[in-house]
Amino acid sequence: MITKMDTGPKSSKLVTPKQDFGSLLRGELGSIDPKRLFFISDTHFDDDRKMQSRNRPFDDVESMNRAIVKNWNEAVGEGDIVIFVGDMTYKGADRDAAYWTERLHGNILFIKGNNDIGVENAQPHFTLTFKGKKFYIVHDPDGAPQRLGNDTWLIHGHMHDKDLDDFPFVHVTKKRINVSVEVLGYVPVSLDTLLSVELQKLKHVKRLADLSVPIANAA
Repeated sequence: MITKMDTGPKSSKLVTPKQDFGSLLRGELGSIDPKRLFFISDTHFDDDRKMQSRNRPFDDVESMNRAIVKNWNEAVGEGDIVIFVGDMTYKGADRDAAYWTERLHGNILFIKGNNDIGVENAQPHFTLTFKGKKFYIVHDPDGAPQRLGNDTWLIHGHMHDKDLDDFPFVHVTKKRINVSVEVLGYVPVSLDTLLSVELQKLKHVKRLADLSVPIANAA
């Protein structure tokens, strides 16, 4: 039985990309502060099966839900932007993505995951460019073009922490960034954090916690 959780202010929304995210979806960061732009994927709220199969460090699914919501809202301000890279809950869940976005801070640009059903205005993918760095964002890395170009990094979810040798937080040679919650430590990562390190000079970084630089996630 799933019981309703009290998660505080309902401050986020699934915004209409054409109205609110037009410049961002055209790949232009504009005046958006990279400290106020975040990435995360694969929260799988209410998904007891996923919690157990990925050995998530929670006693039960409600503890998992509360921890992810708390971590998200402590990192993200109400006026910030979160690019959610798919799979907010699971197919057939009693509480859909809209239920959870009402409890999460920030304006959420939703990239469609394989478990996301009926999410209005979800995007299949898009490309973001900032100060010479280009990022192609898609849920499943297999859904990205085979050739993205030498100047483009792939930001994806879907893989969780199943294979941290091939799908770590940062795969330098394949130019991939995995923003699945298990890899991030269950907290969104800011674009500022990604820009603050020289990605191409990193060694194989399996988890966000392995970065040797301060993580810029304070709201």
